[in-house]
Amino acid sequence: MSLVDIEESVSQAPSTLPIHVGTQEEITSDSLKVAVITYGCAHNQNDSERIMTACLTNGYSKSEDPANCDIRIVNGCTVKGPSEEKFFKAIEDGKELNQIVIAAGCVSQVYHGDARFDSVGIIGTDQISKAHEVVDSAIAGNPLHYIDTIDDAELDSSNTSVSYYEGIGIVPISIGCQMKCTYCQTRLARGSLRSFPLNVVMAKIDECQKRGCTEVWLVGEDVGAYGIDKGLTIVDLLEEISATYTDDRLLFKMGHFNPPYMYKHKDAILEILLRPCFFNFMHLPLQAGSNSVLRHMKRGYTVEQWRECVDGLHEQGAAVLTDIIVAYPTETEEDFEETYKAVVESNVEFFNLARYFPRPHTEAAELKMLHGRTRKARSRRLHQYQYNMSPCAHLLDQEVVCYVSPQPARFENQALTHMKNGLQVIINKTDQTKAGSKVRVKVTEIKKWCALGQVIEVLRE
Repeated sequence: MSLVDIEESVSQAPSTLPIHVGTQEEITSDSLKVAVITYGCAHNQNDSERIMTACLTNGYSKSEDPANCDIRIVNGCTVKGPSEEKFFKAIEDGKELNQIVIAAGCVSQVYHGDARFDSVGIIGTDQISKAHEVVDSAIAGNPLHYIDTIDDAELDSSNTSVSYYEGIGIVPISIGCQMKCTYCQTRLARGSLRSFPLNVVMAKIDECQKRGCTEVWLVGEDVGAYGIDKGLTIVDLLEEISATYTDDRLLFKMGHFNPPYMYKHKDAILEILLRPCFFNFMHLPLQAGSNSVLRHMKRGYTVEQWRECVDGLHEQGAAVLTDIIVAYPTETEEDFEETYKAVVESNVEFFNLARYFPRPHTEAAELKMLHGRTRKARSRRLHQYQYNMSPCAHLLDQEVVCYVSPQPARFENQALTHMKNGLQVIINKTDQTKAGSKVRVKVTEIKKWCALGQVIEVLRE
């Protein structure tokens, strides 16, 4: 998982050894192994960590390989059709192997009445703390469906926890979404926005520092909307963070940040991103480069407002990741050309591309889809542009300051580093290049999505 992989699916291998359930007395949590399979974003990853922690706390043991476990928990995201298909395939695989199967995440929250969940326990998106109860009941042959949502009065430290990925702390700052996009099931699954109290978020960040993390990812369905439900703004949280963490020894990165909130607080956020403790990087989804399509999607901003934010980020050296949905049902050929033009002319460093796929129970699902050939042709054209992108090309022969990431590089003798704007530079691993080290690097070679370089000075071990 890299700085630009916020939406990338995370999966542990599927499945489990068959178990033969006798009487309830014959089975104890001490003898059962649990595997969690995750399809989704960083928030889903955090939920999976919380589910596993709840199981371990209550006596179950962890299996890294779902082919060697007794209880299969599948945590899935509803944003994209392929992820949902993988989710249900993993559910069916578990049933075929005679495993105890539990469903979690947005998919199970939205489809909890579906026949495919017969004999399957469900851990709702707001019920992670009860994961062990769902597992216990499934073992006893009486799978529970916990799908109730929590209200603001229950939003405290017991409803959120930090998960850790290779020394990175993943801290949820809110649940749910403020927007009402016509194509998205997230609000159906996670509910409307509920922000965690500022003091709770800061306490979780403090946990990360005490655990030795060198990076913290602030996640939520829409990070930019943080605090609206509490009379606060995302700026209030970021100001608190930068007042507490005044240097670059603990670096913060924000997740999915919808344009209406970036546009509203643009000047303040641009200034904050230049402070020592923040990556100068933003995930700012466009979705469509046509104002007509954006209105149909009910996105709440214009292409011009998005572009103004991107230009402001680029002017201060930030890298930008965006998202594009191609072939929305109302997208004309002219609309698509505007989207293509917006992607090319904005010079975003990275973009996630998805063909529109109707999500059940959404407003857009009632619309007639475009012809398959049209959808494929438009997707292929943007993919071709994406294939030719090289966001690090301008770095060749330059000296750049990088931070060694806790994440492993592809090869054992290499270390992954990030520049302050999130661009990746791969270096040779040494005793001085441990996670959190700050180094000056001479870029010697450009690859597709990263650069290669040699350390010329260790600025901080």
